[in-house]
Amino acid sequence: MAKFFCRYEVRPGMRLSSPFGVRFHHEVQGYASLNAFNFIYDTERSGEGCIGLGFDLVVEARDFNHAFEVSRQACVTPYHLLGLIGGIGLPDLKLVTSLSVDSASPEVEYVRFVHIPLEKGIDKEIEESDIGSMIGHMFRMESDREMDHLTRSIGWFVESLSENKVFVRFLMLCMALESLNRLLKNAVGFEKSKQSCPHCGKYTEFESATAGLRMFFSENLENGESLFKTMTRLRGSVVHGGGTLRKKKLRVREILPRLENAYCQAIGEILAIDSPLEICESPLNLRQEIVLFTRIKLEQELAKRIMAREPVPEVEPTVEDMFVQLSEDGFISVDARISFEPEILTYARNAGGITAGVTGRNIRARQIELVQKSSV
Repeated sequence: MAKFFCRYEVRPGMRLSSPFGVRFHHEVQGYASLNAFNFIYDTERSGEGCIGLGFDLVVEARDFNHAFEVSRQACVTPYHLLGLIGGIGLPDLKLVTSLSVDSASPEVEYVRFVHIPLEKGIDKEIEESDIGSMIGHMFRMESDREMDHLTRSIGWFVESLSENKVFVRFLMLCMALESLNRLLKNAVGFEKSKQSCPHCGKYTEFESATAGLRMFFSENLENGESLFKTMTRLRGSVVHGGGTLRKKKLRVREILPRLENAYCQAIGEILAIDSPLEICESPLNLRQEIVLFTRIKLEQELAKRIMAREPVPEVEPTVEDMFVQLSEDGFISVDARISFEPEILTYARNAGGITAGVTGRNIRARQIELVQKSSV
């Protein structure tokens, strides 16, 4: 096990009356020490100084990837606790810096992350006739109450498509599907459920809250009954606390595309639409972000200044240019040019360690180029 320094930031949210630090033990990962602090940053729009919240951690881990995982786990609990005490919602934590901690080595590995929100969508043309046709189908609803159920459900569904957190996206999608239950009961019918009395054993019939939704899954989708049970079981365990979240996350990611397509089929069934609705295999997420990273060798003295929160502008990468494109296979492909000061770039190359790349869900690098700032 080695030691790694990691820094997280969030802008904006709350401020601390004074910095604080804690040291605690992770059962699997070993010891972690955390320091929370305020920092000043300039907004891109106004250039005025704003206060952000930062966390510095030193963790024990096997390698850099393990350090990212461990440090986030160690950071999230106190971060959420601050949000609870302050009574406010908080943006997601951003890992911005990581360093290997080895005082015996003349240089250290330095990983820097640059978070770039994907603020604008990728063009997709929609015909005016399609809009008119959908409105026509919707206005054939029998009552205002039915229209309310439908529009509420569509709202949850569209919100889910622009949500980056997998569990939030899943729960929004569940709410969108469950809001269609009454409408699906009218469209495909339903069966009453049976329950036996624990005392006399006599069976009684009752109408479950998702009877129409269950019938739709069973009658209209391949392996629909199994998918419905998986969805409800996962929803229950996520909401009420069961199993390990890591395993649940993998399962949720696996069934999300099937549930999103099931939703489109359900809307088609309710509105009696001839041509099926379709969504992108990997729908564009407007809250998603592209994370560019660089991994270089730095002198030990520069690393110490970074850990001490001293300004080290010469090691800051600059994104000079970036091109984003939605590929035919549903991935977001990225080209980028990242520049460093010539001295840092030369030192890192001579030290034999410099790489760059991009990360994020459904995002891949096409060409990430490292250049000197003076040559741009």
